[in-house]
Order: sequence, then C-alpha cells, then structure tokens
Amino acid sequence: MRIRVSAVFEREREILCMKYVYGGKEVFALPGGGVDKDTPLQDAIVAEWRDELGVKLKIGDVIMIGEAPATKRHPQTLHIVFAALEIHGSPKIRPDSTHSLDIAWLPIE
Repeated sequence: MRIRVSAVFEREREILCMKYVYGGKEVFALPGGGVDKDTPLQDAIVAEWRDELGVKLKIGDVIMIGEAPATKRHPQTLHIVFAALEIHGSPKIRPDSTHSLDIAWLPIE
C-alpha cells in the first residue's frame, strides 16, 4: 500500500491547492506526496512543501485519513491529511520538483 501525506492550509476562506491536468481535465490536489520507507510522516510533508512550493511549513495534527482503491495507474493509497498551521514564504511551483502546473487558492465552499 502506498502512503501519501498532504496538508490543508486555509487563508481568507480559501485553501491552497496544486493544479494538474490529467486526461485533458484540470485537477486540484492538496500539496503533498508519497512517503519513503522509514521516513516519519511529519518529515515527509514538511519536505514535500519545501521542495515543491519553496515554503517552510509548520504542521498540526492529523485531520483526516482516507483510503483510495487501486487503479491501473496507482496502487491502493492511504491518504493522511494534516492541518497546516503556518507557512513561511510565498508558495510557488518549483517545476524541478513537481509535475504541477501552478498553485490555486480555491474557495472552501
């Protein structure tokens, strides 16, 4: 089973997401990524935000855990979502570290 960590950061009733295009459709995801063997979950999410968005992240507690069934493209995945308490720096896509096209601030609604 694959493990993926992500974090939710809210600002002015919007959450920070990363924009992708898959199958010709725009898709938005919470910033994060897969966890390497023997890497603590908190270290993994902090590293993902640093590498992909260029920001320092202060994380809080786990706020959600969910399972995604296996597909042709991905194995069964356990998603672990943390609260992002603070970010330091301005999030910007770092193309050398992600396939994301851009960031997006999406309304919570």
